[in-house]
Amino acid sequence: SWANAGDALDDLETCSATVGFADGRNVLRFHESADADDRFATVAAEAARACLEREGVPAADVDLVVAAPARPHYRQALGVLLGLSAEKICVA
Repeated sequence: SWANAGDALDDLETCSATVGFADGRNVLRFHESADADDRFATVAAEAARACLEREGVPAADVDLVVAAPARPHYRQALGVLLGLSAEKICVA
C-alpha cells in the first residue's frame, strides 16, 4: 500500500537537502523537522493499516513488521500507532 502525508502536512517541510559551495568544495546539507520520525510513522501506519484491512488481518495477528527508515524514534512511534509493541517493529 502507498500513503501520502495529506493536506495537513503539505505546508510543512519534513526534510530537505541542498547543495552549496563553500571553501572551494561542494557541500551537501541536510535539514529535518524535529518531528520527522512522527511524521514518517504516521504515514507508514496509514499504509500498514490499509494493507492489513485489505487482507483482513488484524494488527494483533502480526508477529513482526519490517519497516524503514531506521531512525531513532520511528520504531516506537510506528508501534504506538499500530498498537504493537516496539519489539514487533524491526527496522531495515
